[in-house]
Amino acid sequence: MSVDPSSRIHAELVSDGIRITWRGESYTVNYPLDVWAACPLPVKEVLLDNVTFACTMHLPMVVPGLTCLSYSTARPLFEPYFFQNFIRDLPDCAEADGKSIADEYKRFLNVDYLFNGEPIKPAPPSTFQPEDKALVAMSFGKDSLLSFAIADELALNPEMVYVHEESMTYEREHKTRLGLQFEQQFGKRLNILEHSTGLLRDYKHLKLPHSEYGWGLQSTEYALLMLPFAYYFKAQYLFIGNEQSAGMRYRDKEDAWNIYPCYDQTHIWTTHIDQMTSALSRGSFQTGSLIEPLMDMMIQRMLVKRYPRY
Repeated sequence: MSVDPSSRIHAELVSDGIRITWRGESYTVNYPLDVWAACPLPVKEVLLDNVTFACTMHLPMVVPGLTCLSYSTARPLFEPYFFQNFIRDLPDCAEADGKSIADEYKRFLNVDYLFNGEPIKPAPPSTFQPEDKALVAMSFGKDSLLSFAIADELALNPEMVYVHEESMTYEREHKTRLGLQFEQQFGKRLNILEHSTGLLRDYKHLKLPHSEYGWGLQSTEYALLMLPFAYYFKAQYLFIGNEQSAGMRYRDKEDAWNIYPCYDQTHIWTTHIDQMTSALSRGSFQTGSLIEPLMDMMIQRMLVKRYPRY
């Protein structure tokens, strides 16, 4: 089939990460150079295929007239996971955008995703022996602070990774300051992942009406992007701050559809994220949540009563 040039997405590995180009503009994921260098090339290549798709698959749902995306990359290994995440997240997006859920499903299922014809890249062999170490995806809110504190008490020598979303200018500045204070207080390196690919869901940047599409795979994107840090630190675990209320759902006003406000933070999806990070490390790097059983008030209480220094 003929492909409109404006639907083409080019992606490539660069010296410090990944570059995705769409409609003449480039979006990047940039790692500290020592972290990216520690990641084996086969892992980088699998990340390229999967992260590119995860960061862009929502575009036909928000760009008028866009019904196809043609990728320079191979079909991603985790495409079935991304597809399931998307269809579970879609009812919440449709409701928030004031659209018919059934019509949005029809629209999504009519999108064509084309790839370069190369074989799907399998999970590469693991090249590191994990140590009793953990990565904590830090936002410097209560959930990530408690996750870090528990990991520290468990003697898992946690390392913090903060993802800079370029679209969140003021939040970036504030949280970077918090991170630097945390670094000084606890003697831990503030590992920053620059993530301008987040602009692909920044509708002000794209000059499009606001939409909820594009945010549903955020936790999955972040977890996959932690793989180079896992290789660098030889970390065995990734802890994400998914707490009990993140798994809640409700029925839509017509009592026809389940609505998950944040499906990618539910318990079931955390197990799928674990399957993905485990696959790309052959079981060496596992993902979970230390605070999943806890409701919001209990998280606050534990920080105040048990971990006041955090």
